[in-house]
Amino acid sequence: MKRILLSLSFLLLIFFSARAQKQKVLDDLNKNQTKGWVGISAGPSFPVGAMANTNLLDSTSGFAKTGLHLNINIGYQISGPIGICMLFHSTANPINTDAYGKAISQALSGSGIYGSVEIKPWQMSGILVGPYYKLPSYGATSFYLRALIGYANVTNPENKITLSKTGYQSVVATTESVDFMTFSYSLGGGTNIKLNQYIQLILNFDFLTATPTIKDLKTTYSNGAPYYISKAYDQPYSIINITGGIAYIIQ
Repeated sequence: MKRILLSLSFLLLIFFSARAQKQKVLDDLNKNQTKGWVGISAGPSFPVGAMANTNLLDSTSGFAKTGLHLNINIGYQISGPIGICMLFHSTANPINTDAYGKAISQALSGSGIYGSVEIKPWQMSGILVGPYYKLPSYGATSFYLRALIGYANVTNPENKITLSKTGYQSVVATTESVDFMTFSYSLGGGTNIKLNQYIQLILNFDFLTATPTIKDLKTTYSNGAPYYISKAYDQPYSIINITGGIAYIIQ
């Protein structure tokens, strides 16, 4: 009988210890749960597809290089793992002037004309909104996936191409910079690492794309030649952004 009582006591001890440990884990998880965040992050922006293309004969070639992406992102958990996210973003991708200049030199090869270029960066800014899904996570680190839609303002680069030939006056062709509004969307995800009750680190990985219709670009010439108005074409602007920053926690 004594052995039975000792065995039961031992089993009960294990049972209540396990239950207490389970409750502690649940308490720790609840302690680290947050309803949302308001944060700012920055990081490199990598052009892909047509934006990174360097074919001068293709009007959609962006000749873009790695640039800088900034965003303000807001997330709020609605029910269970589902939440809503809003993203205010701004990106600038400088032009690969070496590749652009080389392409012009190849096009002018044998003509005795040589050229130089000055081009401002591609720019895109806008607002996106959509749902996010919070993945199972433990402790102070949480993960989520998101799909966002919205609009973007795309600014084509202002560029100046100077054409020169020995014995002749140089001609400068200047194409103006214009803003174009368009639909955009983003697919990606992120990681939030809670530092304390109010602050967390945020890491994001996003694919962002927009396709504005570029039209009516005006090119003027320094020698007084008639200006040129470009035909309309669709310009894919696709980038992959990897950003990190800090956020205020919404309890």
